Amino acid sequence: MKKNLLLLAFVTIFFSHFAIAETADVNQTVVPYTLADRDRGIRMEAKMEQMDKRFDQMLTFMGWMVMAFVAMTGGVFAFAWWDRRSMIRPFEEKTKLMDIAIEALNNDKADIRVIKVLKDLSKTDAKLAELLKLHNIL
Repeated sequence: MKKNLLLLAFVTIFFSHFAIAETADVNQTVVPYTLADRDRGIRMEAKMEQMDKRFDQMLTFMGWMVMAFVAMTGGVFAFAWWDRRSMIRPFEEKTKLMDIAIEALNNDKADIRVIKVLKDLSKTDAKLAELLKLHNIL
């Protein structure tokens, strides 16, 4: 019984395969490729080439625009840096000169000796003592 069922299933599958193959061949229709189709294909290729050229032109233009923007940005930063350096340099020189002058005053012992002599002299001269007190030296 199992052999008969197995044989029946095999035969059914085998013949159904041929039936499907025959109906598939019958349903296939040949689509003719006409001269108009060929011309249409040629026109499409020409338009695609034109689109490719235009796309390349747009990419080139965008590349130039990006480079111009980068150059302008770099120029602005360079100008700002140069301007700040040229603006600060005179102040740096003046402060350097003032530091040198202050250092010279601090290192000059002659001023200290003059003030010491004036203080000693103010002990005997009242008018000098008043002047030194007025200027907060005593």
